Amino acid sequence: MISTDLNKLKVEAYNFLITENTPCQSKTIARHLFGESRHEEPVAQLLVRSILDQDSRFIKTHDNRWAAVNIPVLQVPIDSARYVVVDLEATGSLIGVDRIIEVGIAVFENGQIVKQFSSLVQSDRKISHRVRKLTGIKPDDLVDARSLAETMLIVKEMLVGADVFVAHDVRFDMYFLRWEMQRQGLEIPSIPGLCTVQISKQLWPDLDGWRLVDLSNGFGLSHNHPHRAGEDAIATAGVLAYALDDAAEVGAKTVLDLLRLPELISLADEKPDSADAVV
Repeated sequence: MISTDLNKLKVEAYNFLITENTPCQSKTIARHLFGESRHEEPVAQLLVRSILDQDSRFIKTHDNRWAAVNIPVLQVPIDSARYVVVDLEATGSLIGVDRIIEVGIAVFENGQIVKQFSSLVQSDRKISHRVRKLTGIKPDDLVDARSLAETMLIVKEMLVGADVFVAHDVRFDMYFLRWEMQRQGLEIPSIPGLCTVQISKQLWPDLDGWRLVDLSNGFGLSHNHPHRAGEDAIATAGVLAYALDDAAEVGAKTVLDLLRLPELISLADEKPDSADAVV
């Protein structure tokens, strides 16, 4: 494919993402560029990723969607954005096979948690041995729990007005939650996904590890019951608070800046310290 064709595709992708005004999956962009019959072909989605990558007009969110950098949702200031922090526990890790058994949400705004939600969720699926050992959740604990339908309605309400969806592994939590909500005829708002694992690795590369329990201990956050959704959501919000402060130190001002932290950190590292500057 010659360069003029690639440039034409980039322009068309950019105009599409501006019109959509939200992050989109590669296959959604491929559908627009190549048509309904080819959008799910691996080569089509691979081509989308290759033409958008390394182009300053586009940014990839932590949940692997693409957006035009100048859409309004990415220009929200980080100190006034509404972050909805989500953690899930499930019967296993296979989306489409396993089921959510616990949901925890912490709404973080203006430097503090302003709203919380935590609930076990009924499920008829077998809880794997690994999950039972990790969480301590047993089948009997779910007998009198909320139904999935009731829980997802509450989650939808908690997401109203959110600017950013945050999780410590956003590609698991957002995708799993989206699938469960779609089964109930509901949709997650099309907002950027932010991963505190990725941000932690970028901001604090010298740490021995970036597990939530390790970060909680390192920052002195209260986290008495790891791998329980409610406490994990609160701990993740605590990590987010530290991350926002340190991101601001390297020049982050908007949600877009949180997605391009490596670039900002690199620029900050290149600047001489004031004490070393030549007078």
